[in-house]
Amino acid sequence: MRAANVDHLEDLRRAKDVLKDTQVIINLDRFVDILARRRVLSVIDEREIRGKKAYRDKIEAIFEVLLGERADDQYGHIIETLREMDRSDIIEKIQEP
Repeated sequence: MRAANVDHLEDLRRAKDVLKDTQVIINLDRFVDILARRRVLSVIDEREIRGKKAYRDKIEAIFEVLLGERADDQYGHIIETLREMDRSDIIEKIQEP
């Protein structure tokens, strides 16, 4: 189980890097809405994230929450959220070797 969690931790870090890439832009309001609806983000987390002005700051705040939790669960939530947003292009970037 530990190895799987370590792998997903690396996957989460890769997802963060991909989302911070200046060539990759997503609707962060929708992204946060979906994560909050899935109860991945608390009301307090959601408020703090929405209070950030800059796109990169919001990404940092989202992943600060996600990296503090079970990586295997959080990675799945990120992928499912991106699927719901029809962003298979981002999923492919995250999952490419």
